[in-house]
Amino acid sequence: MLHIKYKNKKLKNLLLTLILILVFTLSESLAAKTKKQKVKKKVKEISYNLTFSLNDNLVIFKGKHIRVLLSSGQILSGKLKDVGRNLIHLEKLSDGRSYYDALIRIEDISAFDTQFRGFR
Repeated sequence: MLHIKYKNKKLKNLLLTLILILVFTLSESLAAKTKKQKVKKKVKEISYNLTFSLNDNLVIFKGKHIRVLLSSGQILSGKLKDVGRNLIHLEKLSDGRSYYDALIRIEDISAFDTQFRGFR
């Protein structure tokens, strides 16, 4: 432990306060940097695989928010709850119907998209 004798108690208290502020600032900066690195790492793990089928690509995004373009032209967006052999379960639809879920035939899906950048 650091022992410094000061005749002026105010100066000693000021020095200790400055040291505590410095330590706190450095620890917060380090924590923010570590969190930022974790977010970047998470984004790199998620990607489309062009060698997979549509069904296999959908499985990768299970639990994530996606938008599905149907062959009818309708777009549904929500959290991908589950992927079966012929159907997907989209929950918490984002178009103002958060209490609704959708069961969609995979053969009716023309495309799907999701957010890659800015993931948090």
